[in-house]
Amino acid sequence: MPGKRTLDSFFAPAAKKVRPNTDVVESTAEDQKTGHTSHPHYPFPIKNLPASLTEAFALLPGKQGRFVNDQPDLDLVYYEPYIPRHLAKQLYNFLRAELPFYRVEYSIKRFGVDTLIKTPRSAQF
Repeated sequence: MPGKRTLDSFFAPAAKKVRPNTDVVESTAEDQKTGHTSHPHYPFPIKNLPASLTEAFALLPGKQGRFVNDQPDLDLVYYEPYIPRHLAKQLYNFLRAELPFYRVEYSIKRFGVDTLIKTPRSAQF
């Protein structure tokens, strides 16, 4: 049985292990020419954001944040909205039109019984 932990050790910050993120793929010159991104673990090329959205996102947040610090140990900056409504609608429309959705099926064993799992994604292509 592990030794008892003191209350002070419970509230002490945990040591974080920093692992490099190997899934991050930088945009390449080929991506810029084709207008699509490529990723080694995703089967479909994804269209880049339109330049108008990319430039607008560089100016975010849309409004000055409101500081919320009226409670002990709370330091928060609240942005409402973080993305202005017209940009949010453009981004939503872009994502709905350009992201390929597909149904994923896989089997798992639950309580000794094989179960087929179907994710609720619809095909758009």
